Amino acid sequence: MAIMKKLHTNLLTLISLLSGCTVYNSYEAHKARNSMVGMSDYMLESCVGAPDQKAHVGNAEILTYYDTTSDDGVNLTLPIVGGGVSLTGSGYCHATFTLVEGRVAKVQYTGDNSQMLAPQSICAPIVNACIPKPEQPPATRVSSAQP
Repeated sequence: MAIMKKLHTNLLTLISLLSGCTVYNSYEAHKARNSMVGMSDYMLESCVGAPDQKAHVGNAEILTYYDTTSDDGVNLTLPIVGGGVSLTGSGYCHATFTLVEGRVAKVQYTGDNSQMLAPQSICAPIVNACIPKPEQPPATRVSSAQP
């Protein structure tokens, strides 16, 4: 019984460690969906780059970016009734931006883009450069001049 309890504790610890970064990426992808609405087309392409696909529908411009992630590290699948839970970092994301009058009106993610406890975490690398970061205080310069 003690061995099963220790195994259970170790497994939960492993899951927590593996999901730490992916939970943060999920948060970043969600934050980008909100903060990028209203962004100009120039700013969007400046931070994300040229789109993989571009289309026009009515007065809207649709820009789509693709990202595929494959993790060559640990691939552990936990058997659960009705399927399993994979702890690998593999998947893909299609980030689609709808622009109206040159401004982002909607951000949408599709694809196999979620990891355990981290919805849409695989989409974070596409939008990461566009997410506003807190301002860093200017570095203080130390003068080496002697009197």
